[in-house]
Amino acid sequence: MKSKHVLLLSIIASVSATGNDTIEYASSFLGRFDNINTTENAVTDIESALITFQEMQSLPVSGTVNEETELLVNSPRCSVGGSNFMIHSKWNETKLRWYFPQARQAHRDTVKMAFDRWEEISNLKFEIV
Repeated sequence: MKSKHVLLLSIIASVSATGNDTIEYASSFLGRFDNINTTENAVTDIESALITFQEMQSLPVSGTVNEETELLVNSPRCSVGGSNFMIHSKWNETKLRWYFPQARQAHRDTVKMAFDRWEEISNLKFEIV
């Protein structure tokens, strides 16, 4: 459920920037991908996601996209700001090394399975360090 909330808030941030009606657009967008029900419960789902986000961020809890929530959602994610990179540049490296020293073995196994799947469908190779 938390991943739905993160996705919803990401959509709200992008929708706010474009000036579309946030709740209606987010509900419609998520409904196309079965992430949030777009029936009469959609507003309740969105309110729930907003309340959870507002509580986690110590914002005034309203369940709506209030000024404080919109400001936080649209703010940079770290003190460094956005990264500049060439959109059409190509990264030539195909062998990627990874290591999660503090992760439990079950988590490393799950990540390895995901990387194995990527290897099957791409030209990437993943190596555990």
